Amino acid sequence: MPFQENSYDVVYSIEATVHAPFSQGVYHEIYKALRAGGVFGVYEWFMTDKYDNDNVQQRQLRFAIEEEDGISNIVTVSEGTQTIKDAGFELL
Repeated sequence: MPFQENSYDVVYSIEATVHAPFSQGVYHEIYKALRAGGVFGVYEWFMTDKYDNDNVQQRQLRFAIEEEDGISNIVTVSEGTQTIKDAGFELL
């Protein structure tokens, strides 16, 4: 959905960007739509950085959450916050 660049003071997302196949593209588009000094508030699904993909029980829980909630790939907090930073945001 195209939005005019530099046209919003505030954008928020609640458990939405996680449903995009490539969240970096979504975050980048949000960043472009914000005016200088604008604020992006996001509440999102992330896994703890202690998640162990080699742990069968943890992996099964992750897949169950993804399947039940229509999420393509839940990432860790570190991965998610880095993706947001890579889009140009400063985390507060």
